Amino acid sequence: MSTRHDQGRLPGQGESPERGGLRGLAARRPLSVFLGLVFGIGWPLLAVPALAHHGVIPGGELPVEILALAVTLLVMLPAALWVTSVTDGRDGVRVLLGRAVRWRFGHAWWAVVLLGLPVTALGLGLLLGGSLRTTDTLSVLGSQAVQVLIAVAVINLWEETVWAGFLQTRLERRYHFAVAAALTAVPFAGVHLPLLFIDDDLSAVGLLRNAGGLLILGVLVRLMIGVVLHGPRTACSRSGCCTRCSTAATTRAVWSTRSSTVPTRPSCRRPLPCR
Repeated sequence: MSTRHDQGRLPGQGESPERGGLRGLAARRPLSVFLGLVFGIGWPLLAVPALAHHGVIPGGELPVEILALAVTLLVMLPAALWVTSVTDGRDGVRVLLGRAVRWRFGHAWWAVVLLGLPVTALGLGLLLGGSLRTTDTLSVLGSQAVQVLIAVAVINLWEETVWAGFLQTRLERRYHFAVAAALTAVPFAGVHLPLLFIDDDLSAVGLLRNAGGLLILGVLVRLMIGVVLHGPRTACSRSGCCTRCSTAATTRAVWSTRSSTVPTRPSCRRPLPCR
């Protein structure tokens, strides 16, 4: 019998909950198994540069970026895809990967996507005592744009396939999107905790302060992504479409995977049943 906490499989797909072993556990508690794999494998890998930094193991200053990329592409993404294959079958995996490259929302939401995080980071920097420098603005913006495009293609797209496409979407099936965003922020920030130990002035107070700041930033990022994901639903509702149909349209267009047969243009006269 599946638990209420980990429901969210596509109807008629996935492994039988009665099957034993790790696959059976993933069928019954997909989110718990996913988080167990991510932290059970990801934390030891990300702890390696911290241990090397403090001389516990040889290696000196190891490239943190390479290990972070490895955790994303070799641990988190495979874990999300495997759990999805167990609960939703191969069709669920195709839907999840297809949604990663299918972005359907208006120009205003594109502006939010492209400018939301930079503007937030700039505002926080100014609030924390930083100063705004406008010299060489075009060259800085150009180089930053190239770096952003590379980061999106190499890591961010696949990282958000995991956090937004898999975890946050599944949590939204039970919770309000803001609650789901806050819950997602906990492992989203928590997986980076070993990197906080790469500090020459390591202290308990400093760790707690940095962990708190990481969690706050994680909540802000997950809320921003949740708002963006729900933007098309709001636009559909304003156009006169009923709530159920707008939910179905957003489901098909952005991140939700409630059903592999959700129509692209749902009819308000025959709304889909709520689940």
